[in-house]
Amino acid sequence: MLREFGWTSTEAQLKSAPPYLVACCVTIGLGYLSDRTNKRGILMIGVLPCSIIGYFILRFSANENAKYAAVFLNAIACFGASSGFLSWGIHNAGSPAVAAVAGGYMVIVGSMGGVLSTWTYLSLDSPLFHTGHTINLALQCFCFCLACSGLAYCIYENKLRAAGKRDERIAFLT
Repeated sequence: MLREFGWTSTEAQLKSAPPYLVACCVTIGLGYLSDRTNKRGILMIGVLPCSIIGYFILRFSANENAKYAAVFLNAIACFGASSGFLSWGIHNAGSPAVAAVAGGYMVIVGSMGGVLSTWTYLSLDSPLFHTGHTINLALQCFCFCLACSGLAYCIYENKLRAAGKRDERIAFLT
């Protein structure tokens, strides 16, 4: 996609590294912060708008510099949210066996994005890739809604547990 900005192949390759480097640093920072605060959902809700804004810019802007900035936003949000969702899902799974299955399932679902992008970023749609950007924008909005729903459910469930309304689930463990 970066080659479509009018850069040579060498320039495109050189300019593809910085978004990954920034995304790596942000992802590590998010992981550290989520472990320190034990708040994963709110961090995912906080980072996903970066990707929504990024895909919006890629879809509707004609400015190449804005599009390159959008690549940074997308990398930050996509990598940060992916690892965040994985840890959030595993930490909310019941037993170690359920956590292992949940982790594997989440990796499989996340890998479907690579398969989907093969069929949504077609060369005939180049250089604007409206179809791919629109689909990704919609999926990021959906992901944001899922994160909000997941956080709301966790808050609801934790309130019930604090009030003792879920004690029957663990009564047999004593």
